[in-house]
Amino acid sequence: MKSSSDQSLRQDIIHKVQQALYEQGIVNIAAIAEVLQQRYPAQEAIELEKLVLGHASLISAPVIFDRTLSRLERTIGDDDQGLIIEIVEGDPDSLAN
Repeated sequence: MKSSSDQSLRQDIIHKVQQALYEQGIVNIAAIAEVLQQRYPAQEAIELEKLVLGHASLISAPVIFDRTLSRLERTIGDDDQGLIIEIVEGDPDSLAN
């Protein structure tokens, strides 16, 4: 990765961590890494998670590792949404079997 790309990635990490901390009061490492991977597809997800966690640790931010939150926040039409709707609208007695 080039030096300008390194600097851009660092700035994005700082911004995303600060934004999450301000808006939610907690930093979802997996969700931020997923967003960053869309912008930096050459980076591996695990490496991005390490970088995000490193910055969050540096500023003593509370963290969570929840990949399901980022999937649930996607727009309607993604594959996961059908399953959620089926469970919510399904017959509760059928779930007991």
